[in-house]
Amino acid sequence: MEGKDNEDPIIKGLDGLADSNPLWIRKWFTKIVCEIVKRPFTRFEDVPKLLREAIFELEHDVCTSQSKIDKELKFTQRLRKYPNEYKQSVRAGRIGRLLEKDKGEEIQWFETKHKDKDTGGNYSVITPESKNLNLQKYKITLLDKLKDTLEIVGFDMADIKSEILLKTLPIEHYR
Repeated sequence: MEGKDNEDPIIKGLDGLADSNPLWIRKWFTKIVCEIVKRPFTRFEDVPKLLREAIFELEHDVCTSQSKIDKELKFTQRLRKYPNEYKQSVRAGRIGRLLEKDKGEEIQWFETKHKDKDTGGNYSVITPESKNLNLQKYKITLLDKLKDTLEIVGFDMADIKSEILLKTLPIEHYR
């Protein structure tokens, strides 16, 4: 039985909804899972369209505004240990030490293309310029969060990844 169009299903316990994920990922994860639940018989047409819309939004809307980048693309993690208890190479420890955070406090970062001078990694604790964002990393993270769900309902992730990640499509294709 198909879901009701005017009611969103209650979705709980899926990794794609975790607060540690950027808002952009949580938003599109929810839209895609709801579409699968509400309209299972049109999922093979609707889900790829939604993925293209998500990528279009990321590349042409979110990244054109510093306030949207800050609001929609930051990753968040709560420190489970004191920063000095993490190995030197662990991102959470490095960010926690840099920001002088303690166990239980939140850290936030953005994925970047180039090494950040403050963090020493391909991530930044300050909102980067759009040209320095690693959009590929955000796309991969969205697909990784959706992977199990999409495979369960019959999608071939290799096909989806090749379309979303490998091809550079004209703007008309996203609509």
